[in-house]
Amino acid sequence: MFKEIFESAKEFGVKTKYIVGPINKNNIVRNINNYEDAVFYVSGPSPMVHATEKLLLDTGIKKQSIKTDFFPGYEGI
Repeated sequence: MFKEIFESAKEFGVKTKYIVGPINKNNIVRNINNYEDAVFYVSGPSPMVHATEKLLLDTGIKKQSIKTDFFPGYEGI
């Protein structure tokens, strides 16, 4: 749905990585080159964003390399 937006962001230096399957430490390490130096943008329902942020921190990503955004109205899902 948002693929065109992510693809158009390439002109600004944004590299999007699509991962099929669960987002876990193994998939991050295996699929993202230099993941320790990458900037991660996490957007979605608040519980998912918090869980993903914790996973990234547990993987060794620095807090300042994690940008978050929340979709309002999905807390009950």
